[in-house]
Amino acid sequence: MAVFKIRKSYCKFIVWSGMIFFLIFIVTRWINSYQLIDDVDRRKRILIMDQYIKAKSTSKACKQPNLPVYSPQLMQFFEEVQPIDCSSAGSPWVSCENSECKIEDEAKRKFGEITCTFTDQIRVDDFTVVSGKSTMRTSVYILRDSDVVSQF
Repeated sequence: MAVFKIRKSYCKFIVWSGMIFFLIFIVTRWINSYQLIDDVDRRKRILIMDQYIKAKSTSKACKQPNLPVYSPQLMQFFEEVQPIDCSSAGSPWVSCENSECKIEDEAKRKFGEITCTFTDQIRVDDFTVVSGKSTMRTSVYILRDSDVVSQF
């Protein structure tokens, strides 16, 4: 009798294992059937698309328009602008030396109490710069988070 129970439980284990394996197989086949492009036919599809594009290339929808950049119709909206003359702006209000940015005394004497907003410019990588926390100061701001600061 004991041998029969071992065999019966072993058979149940094999049946359940087979059902689970079959279920996993069916689910993976079902998931793989929803690919957008079938890799086996990719080259054939590309050839069909190329032929279709070449066949329709004579239509107006696929032709690139010839738009001359310096046409008189466009150039009438542009005019020469004189360079900005900054000599009359006076002396700078803020000067930075090493990591310390301060509002100049001459600007304070001329305009009274000045409040500047300093914003650290943080370089994330070689191509990305983000603005850090903005801080309002009436005298000195010390750079702690970056090497560059914007002054407003």
